[in-house]
Amino acid sequence: MKGLIIAAGRGQRLGSFTDNVPKPLVDINGECFFSNTIKHFNNLGIHDIGAVVGYKKEQFSQFKHVTFFDNNNWKDNNILHSLFCARNFMNDDIIIAYGDIWFTERPIKNIQSTSGDFVIGVDEEWYHYYKGRTEHPVSEAENVHYDDNLNVQKIGKHVGEVLNDNHKNGEFMGLIKISKDVIKQVVGEFEELEAKLLFTDKFQKAQQFQKAYLTDFIQYLLSKSYSIKCSVSKQGWFEIDTVQDLQNLKLRMKNDKTLVK
Repeated sequence: MKGLIIAAGRGQRLGSFTDNVPKPLVDINGECFFSNTIKHFNNLGIHDIGAVVGYKKEQFSQFKHVTFFDNNNWKDNNILHSLFCARNFMNDDIIIAYGDIWFTERPIKNIQSTSGDFVIGVDEEWYHYYKGRTEHPVSEAENVHYDDNLNVQKIGKHVGEVLNDNHKNGEFMGLIKISKDVIKQVVGEFEELEAKLLFTDKFQKAQQFQKAYLTDFIQYLLSKSYSIKCSVSKQGWFEIDTVQDLQNLKLRMKNDKTLVK
């Protein structure tokens, strides 16, 4: 199994914290997002690790046992296009992690052990994290609707209320597992979109294809009858979008030692 970290963006909403450092390398009480995720991958037996880099990519050279892929258009595109800069690395079972999320080991271990060709990490206690998060409101969450059998029904920002009593609502954690049995097909789906869409064309909820989120692509796969499963966890991650988020995480880590395991 391989591990892949999407780490190309700057994280402009962190202001001066990313003036000279890419967001995945921002210090969090002595460690950064990037090294934290690599540590968890290694602890779970995943040593073939790749990463997509862009903003100040030279600073990642300190990580000697990682295969790097350049997203030279990181200023103009978004996480979906960033991911497929590493398409040549995507030829085996793989866990894909966002590079700007602080993970504990538990959700990564959970998704590693969850059966399915395409699995996404979902937090069923997601709403708890939005208490006091005034600079990143709950309306910005990338929600997931899933059924009792953990099949994803709908995903993305602003997906609306769950209409079926049998469906649950969680938040996408920025974690994906794809098996080697379908990964070539998934890459092919993206390449078909590349061939027929202009960067400026609308795609799913994105006003421009080049600005699409990974959740837009997952919703597209659902529309093509792909079976996508949930690996459900209870918290164990922390999304950082604003300075407020960063300060909250540092404070939580001092009071909650489980966030550093």
